[in-house]
Amino acid sequence: MLKKLYPFRYIVLVFILILAGISINSIKKAVVVDNSLEVWFLKDDPSVIDYNEFKQKFGNDEIIMLMIKDKQSMLNKEQSLKLQKLSKTLLSQADVKAVFSAVDQEIIELGLLGPKKKKLVELYNEKSIRAYYDKNKSLKNQYFSEDEKSTRIIIVLKNIPNFDAERGRIIKSIKKQTDEIMGAEHTFWGGIGIIYEGLNTLSAQDFGKFLGLGYLAMFIIILILYRSFWVVLHALLTVSLSTFFCLALYGAMGYQLNIMTSLLPTIFVLLGVMDTLHIYNERNNLIKEGFTKKESALEAMSKEFKPCLFTSLTTMAGFLALLSSPMSILQSFGFFAAFGIGLCFIFTYILGLFFLPIANAHSPSEIKILNGLLKIEGLVIRKRKIVIGIYVLLFGICIYGITQIKTDTETMSYFPTEHEVIKDHYTIENSFGAYMPLELSIESKNDELFSANTIKKCNEFTEYLLANKIAEKANGYYTFLQETNRFLPINLRDDSTVSYHKSAYYFKWINPTLYQYYVNDESNSARITLFGKIPSAAELTKKSEAALSIADSIFGENYVVKAGGYQPMYSKIANYTVQSQVYSIIIAFIAIFVLIWIFIRDFKLAVVAIVTNAFPIACIFGTMGLLNYQLDLATASIAAICLSFCVDDTIHYIFHYKRIRTTDGLHDIRIKTLKHVGAAIVMTSIVLFAGYILLLFGSLKTVYYFGLLTSIAIVAALIAQLTLQSVLLYYMDKKKPE
Repeated sequence: MLKKLYPFRYIVLVFILILAGISINSIKKAVVVDNSLEVWFLKDDPSVIDYNEFKQKFGNDEIIMLMIKDKQSMLNKEQSLKLQKLSKTLLSQADVKAVFSAVDQEIIELGLLGPKKKKLVELYNEKSIRAYYDKNKSLKNQYFSEDEKSTRIIIVLKNIPNFDAERGRIIKSIKKQTDEIMGAEHTFWGGIGIIYEGLNTLSAQDFGKFLGLGYLAMFIIILILYRSFWVVLHALLTVSLSTFFCLALYGAMGYQLNIMTSLLPTIFVLLGVMDTLHIYNERNNLIKEGFTKKESALEAMSKEFKPCLFTSLTTMAGFLALLSSPMSILQSFGFFAAFGIGLCFIFTYILGLFFLPIANAHSPSEIKILNGLLKIEGLVIRKRKIVIGIYVLLFGICIYGITQIKTDTETMSYFPTEHEVIKDHYTIENSFGAYMPLELSIESKNDELFSANTIKKCNEFTEYLLANKIAEKANGYYTFLQETNRFLPINLRDDSTVSYHKSAYYFKWINPTLYQYYVNDESNSARITLFGKIPSAAELTKKSEAALSIADSIFGENYVVKAGGYQPMYSKIANYTVQSQVYSIIIAFIAIFVLIWIFIRDFKLAVVAIVTNAFPIACIFGTMGLLNYQLDLATASIAAICLSFCVDDTIHYIFHYKRIRTTDGLHDIRIKTLKHVGAAIVMTSIVLFAGYILLLFGSLKTVYYFGLLTSIAIVAALIAQLTLQSVLLYYMDKKKPE
């Protein structure tokens, strides 16, 4: 087939270039970064359904926490005027729904014609403003730090269509306007939206950085190993075209880059060269046998087609195992990684028609590597019992490490310690304490949301949570009802149901935006917000379950209290991560074993291949446990991925081993196999290691962990292929004459 395709190779190339031109717009859509929690979950996930229901009731829960800090009190007239200007400027933005700050506080004044509302700042009297907040300590604590040198502003964003794609633009605009009025040195930013945007920015930076570094590493190492520009160009174009068309489909299907899929180009850069190097290795062997360059090129591609196809299929199987994950972010990552690997195989062969016949026919590195491999092989077989003992010990250490693994996800730990998001977060915490919200919604079945009994239960509930350290602060609709109640006429100012209904009326009249933020009249439900430090997913799950359990016991069966907003989704990540890892690695092992068995048609050789490649997977988990790395989103997919590409070289070795054993049954089967594919196995491992070790310089910790653990797996896989695999094959064939 390849010989028939060879004369039409330029027609195929033109078709590819035309298709690339058509796909440019899809690429532009794909490279927009989105790390919001919604992209992590399937649309029919119960958490997503609850999240969307909460947003429909109370609007976008993604608030921006802005702290203004200065050397003087923020309660003075000058600062109040600047804050008032900032509030009006931010409210003028089309994407901002509300701004809650000290200067926006509405008060009730009782006049001759009845009560009227007025902004507190309009008094322009520092003494009066201070007196108001001294009387209302809960409000003062919300807006001012103890030393009064910091004030807090809550910016509520509108629930606009395609919000995730617009988040970066909105935040950038808000920051720019704020810095112009208050000065960048006085502003500090917090909130889940700020965290997402920080992750998005780092993902975009790492995407560009490692796309370039991956290509550079591949270029340099292949050039050193093969001393051929054409080999480099072949590999470069293979991964470039594979990456391009994979991202084109990614964008065309409406996906955007995230914390996981930003790794796709790096995966293609490195895995895309493996088949290329094995084909060149086979071509060089054929030239030694007297074939011309063109003949050896086409013959090598034909001979390596089957093993290259199956290595691609096993690699794809490893990635496709992630489709078993309940997390959308891992499913999309697995599918498009598999698709890209398939493209790498196709482009390796299409481009091979151009470059294989003209590339250099000899690599000095192959001879040096092969001589070393033959010495290692002899030593391993002589010391085979010691080798087995060492592997038993190493597997034991890895098993111990596996028992020490903890499952959790800490989003803040993904940032570098000196990142602006981290520094601003701790600055806000030092001034105001814990501020990350856990939203709860309360619904009264008997239309008693504003009854004295319900308000009493809300107070009892939050006081219990604060006393037992489940939350550090709390407020909600009941807080504002009680604050409003203080300003009612004396004859209405009590703790009766009538009084609280009147308070609700005035609360809605004074500040309708704030009322809608906390109360949804249509569903007869309201919001209670608990505040604490930014928790890990496991900690959040524990606190959420405790809070809801207490709510059930205090409120009783006539009320429905449940968690809302993004936090319940975040708390599920820990459980989903374990499920993803367990399911994906089991499916990957089974699928890869079956594919190898089908390909080799030898059960024992398939077992040898799987056992050999179980070692690098054990090393990954063992290292995680021994170094106290958590099993989280950053590490959830690594085992299945590493198994998929570690087994590639094993398949090439086993394929040629079986062919030699079947044809001539010689006593030196392993030596002949090693001479045939050994150099290619080492060189592909060098290329892989050099590419993945670069990820240690990533800004995101997810990239760092991915790079470290995959590098360990690559080294462990190479060592296992040169030692453990040889010993297992020796014992399997020891009845044959040696």
